[in-house]
Amino acid sequence: MIAMAGCGLFPDTSGLSGGVDGAPADASVDAPLVDAPTEASAEDVAVDAPPVAPHVVAVWNNLDNTDAPVQSLTVPIANAAGDALLACVREGTNDTDAFTVGDDKSQIWTQTKSGYESVNVSSRMSCFWVAKSTAVGSVTVTFTTVGGAARCSMTVLDVAGADASSFEDGSVGIGATRDGVTSSLPSGTLSTTHGNDLLVYYAGLGDDVTTWIAGTGFAIPSNDVTPGLSGSNARTVIQVESVSSIQTDVTTSISWMPTIAAGHGEMGLFLAIRGG
Repeated sequence: MIAMAGCGLFPDTSGLSGGVDGAPADASVDAPLVDAPTEASAEDVAVDAPPVAPHVVAVWNNLDNTDAPVQSLTVPIANAAGDALLACVREGTNDTDAFTVGDDKSQIWTQTKSGYESVNVSSRMSCFWVAKSTAVGSVTVTFTTVGGAARCSMTVLDVAGADASSFEDGSVGIGATRDGVTSSLPSGTLSTTHGNDLLVYYAGLGDDVTTWIAGTGFAIPSNDVTPGLSGSNARTVIQVESVSSIQTDVTTSISWMPTIAAGHGEMGLFLAIRGG
């Protein structure tokens, strides 16, 4: 912040009203130097202002929760141009499917560094991003499995305030097949290098649930799209938290109701979006 200099009149302490031999005093010679008041320019204010934390502007998802395989799944969206887009996908047919994400403006989407996460022989997930997107009308995931994939879901986030040149500040995947019933999935351990991030945890199950409970400090984003939160559906959920400090070995978890039976695979992808 730029200090504001004080202003005021300095009295003549010499008792003289004029200069030498009664000549008028020359203020430029003997008067004390006074800094003129300064105003913080708009540019200075912008420099001093804290950076805007990355945050979710909107969220959309689509779920094809049937056993009928499809070659692609599309999510209609209406994002703000210039924001980042994050698309997270889960499918329940092939744990080696190298699916990809695209949009109706043919932008290049980048996969998170953690890559694909798989569990059992029939489940896979991953996330893809565009750091500074144009306005698009739809995002589509395309599956490579011959005949298509089933039980497919995709969630898309519109994120404002993301760093357009260095979007991802780390990611880690985790997969688990439980022998007993379970109602929560802890994330992998994530460390970051930047103090202004949006943490995102995307999780998917091998069975349907009716309720999701976000981890401590996290929230499930919603556009109030029925049924339920638009950041979640019967098989997948996405939760977010803004942080203002570097994270070291941080974890989170997601819980749900009702519990799911033994043998169903659960997967999660935990990532940090770097703020601008």
